[in-house]
Amino acid sequence: MRALAYRFLVMNWGPVPIIENNLERLFDTTITRNTIPSVWRYITREMRAAAEDLPLTPPQEGRLTRWSAEGMLARFYLTRAGVESQGGVRNQEFLDSAKYYANRVITMSGKSLLPKYGDLFTYPYDNNNESLFELQWVFSGPNVWGTSNSMPEYLAYSPDIAFGGWGGDKGATWWLMSQYEGINQQPDGTMRGRTLDQRLHATFMLPGFYYPQITKVSDRQKLIFPFTGTDQNFLNVKKYVIGSPLDLAGIASQQRYPHNTYMLRLAEMFLIYAEATIGNNANTSDATAIEYYNRVRTRAGLPEYEVGGPNGSGPLTLQKLFSERFKEFAMEGMSWYDLVSLHYWNPDGAYAILNSQDRGLFFTEPDEMPEPTEWTFTKTSWFNERTITANSGNFLLPIPNAELSQAPNLTKPPVDYP
Repeated sequence: MRALAYRFLVMNWGPVPIIENNLERLFDTTITRNTIPSVWRYITREMRAAAEDLPLTPPQEGRLTRWSAEGMLARFYLTRAGVESQGGVRNQEFLDSAKYYANRVITMSGKSLLPKYGDLFTYPYDNNNESLFELQWVFSGPNVWGTSNSMPEYLAYSPDIAFGGWGGDKGATWWLMSQYEGINQQPDGTMRGRTLDQRLHATFMLPGFYYPQITKVSDRQKLIFPFTGTDQNFLNVKKYVIGSPLDLAGIASQQRYPHNTYMLRLAEMFLIYAEATIGNNANTSDATAIEYYNRVRTRAGLPEYEVGGPNGSGPLTLQKLFSERFKEFAMEGMSWYDLVSLHYWNPDGAYAILNSQDRGLFFTEPDEMPEPTEWTFTKTSWFNERTITANSGNFLLPIPNAELSQAPNLTKPPVDYP
């Protein structure tokens, strides 16, 4: 957990101080930051030690295993290949290590993808055979805080489908919707279509989508996501929204849900292997990499990706692989860290993706209700704040002033950690 915490710290703030014993440094105001490469060396070393100590099989449901740690090592080495890049060329040794650990987890852990993507985010799905690491939440009663999951309240669009339901202004962006195959840009600037990608239904709610596992409080009917608005509406979040009080009676209450949060899934191992195989090349036609990439695609209901043949799309590129990651892990707290990993070795590429993401309001209209066959997406005409400007000056978070006042040496240049 310490290694994982430092992974989040270094990817959000850049150089940070490594503290192995908090009690020893509790009142140390001379503490300085450590360099990004040395922080990554530290967290990799920590995770390798954890992998050696952890058992191959969990002694109890939900406990971590060696495969949890080796899966994290696959993730760490893929990122570290960019951290220790030279002139935009990723470190090949670390790319090979990412492939090595990802393949070990794929072939030796006994884990497998769930047949249906949507089943990952229904209750109870906890500690299923695709999961490598989850935050374990329990429902401890209506007056016990801290052990239950409160996030569904902040994602659900209405108290009609949850105990609180404060997520009515959260949803998919225009840019993310453009990533789904079958939803295509039109000459008039709209998007239109439908997709075979089952991840959309499991992640975001489009007008007419049916969710039999969610019962509305108001009329006791199963949820058909409504079609509302005239010039803007939200494609609200479905992922991690598991139902109303009618669906969860006795095992949840307001801000207290029992279901777990994914921290690492087997699907990531397939995509890590494919990306590490592309490595410093423009693309790959490697048979194993394409097979692993297709494991994720076909589980989502999409046709197999073909490199050659009459219907082939050519070798697999990083752009296509990133698009797959964005859809597979949407709303799981992954996309930002994918962009930080890219930024380590190709900052202009990371800025280009961020600056091209249209995040403005739009209106989604089904061709019919309640069983639409396609949707039309139209940008809201009066909303102009559609993009951002990411650059080297605003990419990382600044160190808070409270910390700087207590430890002014944090402003000094970072040094290597032993």
